[in-house]
Amino acid sequence: MKNGKHWVFVAVIAIVGIIIGFMACDKDNGTTTHTHEWEWIVTTPATATADGVETETCKTCGETRGTRPIERTEPAKKNFTVSFDFQNQTDPSFRYEVAIVDKRTACGSADLENVKVGSKDIITIIEEAIMGAFNSGIGPSGSAMRGRFRDVFNITGGVTIYVDNPTTAYKIKATDNKSIYFYIDYLKSSPTDIQQNIVNAVNAMAGYNGATLPYNAE
Repeated sequence: MKNGKHWVFVAVIAIVGIIIGFMACDKDNGTTTHTHEWEWIVTTPATATADGVETETCKTCGETRGTRPIERTEPAKKNFTVSFDFQNQTDPSFRYEVAIVDKRTACGSADLENVKVGSKDIITIIEEAIMGAFNSGIGPSGSAMRGRFRDVFNITGGVTIYVDNPTTAYKIKATDNKSIYFYIDYLKSSPTDIQQNIVNAVNAMAGYNGATLPYNAE
């Protein structure tokens, strides 16, 4: 009887071993005999200048079956140039040239010409907001305000507009007489509010009516 029980025990162990063998990967001949548990593993992290790579990998055996890209963390194009007709002249030489610099980080690969609010991109929104602010005044006071725009944007070296996305949000800043900063999400808000804050920033940059820098609309 003891021998009988012994052989039963051995048989059970053998069966269990066979089952485990079928569940595991056979590393010797490359065949897979278990159900893979797939997950995406970052094999090359994305950077500000290059895409990364994820590889679909089995958690149990490490086998892979494909890759997919991880988009770069910042856009490739960060510098733009626009110009404004502040003189109502058809001659392009009378236009005021402005640099727009994208200072955003960890924002994905879409540049400012491809970040859309409805049908408009961020560059177009900035252009329309500044021209809207320039044309918003009427009568003598409006004429004087347009003169301040010409003075500010005609500064030696030109005005630079920065678009960024810091942790602490704000609306618009004028840090000195040639630098304007926009928080990108604010550019997706009310055009009327944006235009008024541009007027306020330009007034501060021109030192109008005792206004001083830095100007900051939070």
